[in-house]
Amino acid sequence: PSTAPGESPLEQLSSSKPASGKFSERSSEQSSEQSPERSPERSPEQPQKQPSERSPQHDAVQRVLERFRYSFSAQVDVLVRASAAIAAQQIDPALYDEAKQEAHKLAGSMATFGYPNGSQLSRSIEHLLLEGIPTTLADIARLSELVSALQQELPHPPSATATAIPETVATQPSERSQLVLLVSGDAGLAQSLHNGLRSLSLELAIASDWGMARSQLAAAQPAAVVVDWGESGCDQDGLQCWQDLSQRWPALPVIVVTQGDSFELRLVASRLGARQFLPKQASVEPIVRAIARVLPPPAMPTARVLIVDDDAASLAYLSALLVPWGLEVVTLDKPQQFWQVLTETLPQLIILDLEMPQISGLELCQVVRQDAQWGDLPLLVVTAHTDTDALQQAFAAGADDFISKPVIGPELVTRVLSRIERPRRPSVPFATAASLRPGDSMTHTSDRSQTQSQSQSQSQSRSQSHRAEGYL
Repeated sequence: PSTAPGESPLEQLSSSKPASGKFSERSSEQSSEQSPERSPERSPEQPQKQPSERSPQHDAVQRVLERFRYSFSAQVDVLVRASAAIAAQQIDPALYDEAKQEAHKLAGSMATFGYPNGSQLSRSIEHLLLEGIPTTLADIARLSELVSALQQELPHPPSATATAIPETVATQPSERSQLVLLVSGDAGLAQSLHNGLRSLSLELAIASDWGMARSQLAAAQPAAVVVDWGESGCDQDGLQCWQDLSQRWPALPVIVVTQGDSFELRLVASRLGARQFLPKQASVEPIVRAIARVLPPPAMPTARVLIVDDDAASLAYLSALLVPWGLEVVTLDKPQQFWQVLTETLPQLIILDLEMPQISGLELCQVVRQDAQWGDLPLLVVTAHTDTDALQQAFAAGADDFISKPVIGPELVTRVLSRIERPRRPSVPFATAASLRPGDSMTHTSDRSQTQSQSQSQSQSRSQSHRAEGYL
């Protein structure tokens, strides 16, 4: 590999300037005449420029945020009236139940809409009310204090970081490209790979160096990039260019082909986001097979997702995130109608709020898993509880994966699309939920019946106790 004298690729990567996060789009003439452009450094006082064009998804999410952000006042007013009635020892059972439901909804949605402190305060109010109507002076004072603090949150502007739409989500999905970009000066490799890609009905674009690669990427985004490390000019500037590429298109598969093979080279390639690392051989067949493995799947027919949540704001927000990705979204705010809607809409995936009154997400998971027709349907649960015990209950009930609150757009989209695209493989053993940590997911779901039968009694007993404690 081409390196600066006395410097290894790993040292070059460590000493290179921080990437600007922008991949320069320039003509081939500009690329050959001058070094890659860098975004000018900004002082902390200088605001970042906002994109001039926004995706339909960005606009849809912002409309939802504006629509429900101002509905929090009415929900908080219910808590104010309930707190005053409890203090006067004149609480009506209907108002008490309404206050519990509104506290639950606010706890789940305020952080998503830019009020993370409001979510924490609402969660504390919910837990206090779930213990029963406060009767002691300490509990009544605590409730009044929490409600007052929640009221003071609303006049503040929402957190910009909480409501921002990341670029990885703001980019709409597109049909799979039929182009593979090879960054290499090896004419023999280019000709062989061109012939080998015919079996995949793919075309090959060739860039002899990273300057030409910039121009190719500016013209059209390929389905994959093959980097011939020894022939592509992977000096410090080349590594910087590669960093820019991985930051702008993090989902673009990159395959590294190199004459050398060492842990250091593999580590650098991994840090730069390479999906495959291959030794350079006379035959291009391993490269073709690697390309076939990393290619995104062809465009699928429209998939249908059913979202069940008792909070209308959460339903609207999740729907706004998923619809621009070509998904048909069905929303349901009444869990009592779940089975009817399930059999009528025939979804390919279900998203369930774990904590709902009357019927919990855990119970809906169990109902689905008990049915022979729907038992293998992917189930994602949304929860604010990511402790080991709560997650163990969810996976024991049949959940495949979980999304923590507040919901982050890229995480939701990635997990939903991967579950729809990836078929179940029952030959892989079902992992135990006890071994999971927050952020882990259940990738395979075989031996489900055996795992569930072993933990069924524990799960049921825990479910009953947690109901009393307010987890459901």
